[in-house]
Amino acid sequence: MNISMKKSLLGMVGAIALTGFGVAQAAPVVYAGTTALTTGGGLMANCTLTLTGDIDSSGVVTVTGAGATGASPCDLIKNGTYPWTGDTSTSSISTGAYSSVIYAGTVLDTCGGNVTGVVYNYTAGDPLPTSVDINTAGASGNYGGACTISGSLTRVLP
Repeated sequence: MNISMKKSLLGMVGAIALTGFGVAQAAPVVYAGTTALTTGGGLMANCTLTLTGDIDSSGVVTVTGAGATGASPCDLIKNGTYPWTGDTSTSSISTGAYSSVIYAGTVLDTCGGNVTGVVYNYTAGDPLPTSVDINTAGASGNYGGACTISGSLTRVLP
């Protein structure tokens, strides 16, 4: 391994150590699971949704990445600007105006805004939610008023 590569690896290790919040965890939290998205224009997508981010010791949620995989139109969903923010006590996540854009050469439909009906499930002794349920009660328009998203995500990291 050359010196330049060693310096890069050491810098990366240092950066990872610094980005882990000093209060509870050292790595981003990752949740994944099947979700159903229905847009205001009637497009429907059943996808595996993966969310990456942090939940600090006071319950503040910061989502720094999201991705949808699965059969079409999941491959057409492009996510917008991060971070998305929330709080484990408010049962919601704010995603910004156009967080999910279904795009196939041109924009087909968009969703964004406040996602309501979010439940953070804890196990005794674990400071992070073991799973997150989104709109399992089925409220219409819970994703910014025009779209609906529902599903259950399980923590996969750490």
